[in-house]
Amino acid sequence: MRQIHRAGEKTFVDFAGDHPHLIDRKSGEQIEVELFVAVLSASNCTYAEATATQQSEEFIAAHTHMVEYFCGASAVVVPDQLKSGVSRPYRYGPDVQRTYQEWAEHYGTVVIPTRQRKPRDKAKVEVGVLVTERWILARLLDEIFFALADLNTRIAELLEDLNTRPHPSRVTARAWAFCGSPSATAPSDSMPPVIAPFHLRRGRRAPRRFALGVAARAFVAGRSIDRR
Repeated sequence: MRQIHRAGEKTFVDFAGDHPHLIDRKSGEQIEVELFVAVLSASNCTYAEATATQQSEEFIAAHTHMVEYFCGASAVVVPDQLKSGVSRPYRYGPDVQRTYQEWAEHYGTVVIPTRQRKPRDKAKVEVGVLVTERWILARLLDEIFFALADLNTRIAELLEDLNTRPHPSRVTARAWAFCGSPSATAPSDSMPPVIAPFHLRRGRRAPRRFALGVAARAFVAGRSIDRR
């Protein structure tokens, strides 16, 4: 069934299957890094960024840079059921990782992961990843980078080229379609959040009468404490 996407409704995010790489200055060894890709549902405007790993902190930091690039957040963010974003995968209603959930609340958006083994749920970002690999990664094959910041600077240059080139199925480019869409993203005046992952202390229980310190997030009598 054909999906109809409205401006400002969804942003699809995922990591690319192909990896860019850095060169170690001392050993000359290639170091593979990850490529984070985000695609707006209506305009297909794309954001890409290289991260060292797919760990939660870098995953969420890439989301923050995505919001800054799009000058706002869409109503819904649709990730795959990655460990960095989902604490308990499930076909229907997976548990979103706690720090990721707080990031969404900070920007006034909602995280709805795709269903497992349902590629049509994330068709937009699958195509976006393919286009990014062809128009960005393929052009980086003959270039050498020693630092992640230098790689991201070059990706940003190629990203502008990707978003301003005419779209094959449209008269306008991705960026022009994005700018011409009313409410393409909800403007966000929020400051970038400080990422502080939760750590669960297993096997420890707090007494029923216990005054929590500032570092504690929440407390339920007789249960474990989640502390930052």
